[in-house]
Amino acid sequence: MAYRSSVFKDENGKVCTKCSTYKAWPDFQKDKNTVDGHTSLCKECRRLNSNKWRSENHEKAKEACRDWVSKNKEYSRAKAREFAKKKRDELGRDGWKRVVFEWNKLNPEKLRMQRANHYSKNRERLRAKNKADREARPDAHRLYNANKRAARKNGHCAWANHDAIQAAYDWARYLTATTGIEHHVDHIVPLVNPFVQGLHVEHNLRVVPAIENLEKGNRFEI
Repeated sequence: MAYRSSVFKDENGKVCTKCSTYKAWPDFQKDKNTVDGHTSLCKECRRLNSNKWRSENHEKAKEACRDWVSKNKEYSRAKAREFAKKKRDELGRDGWKRVVFEWNKLNPEKLRMQRANHYSKNRERLRAKNKADREARPDAHRLYNANKRAARKNGHCAWANHDAIQAAYDWARYLTATTGIEHHVDHIVPLVNPFVQGLHVEHNLRVVPAIENLEKGNRFEI
């Protein structure tokens, strides 16, 4: 049954001026500037209006969102962490890892930029953390480095293009010097991995920001 909001309003709720449907007070957003302390449109109608405006003004909506986030960084970060924690709890450890893996696979450029930005902003802290870990677990690091040296030696091939391999390392040094962001030569298929062993050849090398290489470790991502 439809009502006019100016006619029908009581202690339990009122009529939405958009859909002309009587709804309880919790279905309306609070608004201190109105007589009854609630918006004239119900939450559902406001949501539909917002979705319609965003679809018709995509760029303006994106700009408004970026502007709001820049002015409310701490709040937006806290909300993002809260949302991520909720999703992790819902999906479980394995489910969340699958979601992250799929996102990384679909957004490789965004992932590289995020990792590069993170490393550039936290360069000294990450170096200190890595140094502290080496000092705290020297045996583990010595074992890993020994295994990697052995794997590198076994991974050398007579047919490898050594000039191309050297060029990759020269390019990494050049990018580090010109951009101020440390770059590493990464083995796409790791030399040390429980399931696969890559080769130290030019086709298995890529130059990436150091943070991406350090975060990847010896994992093999298909």
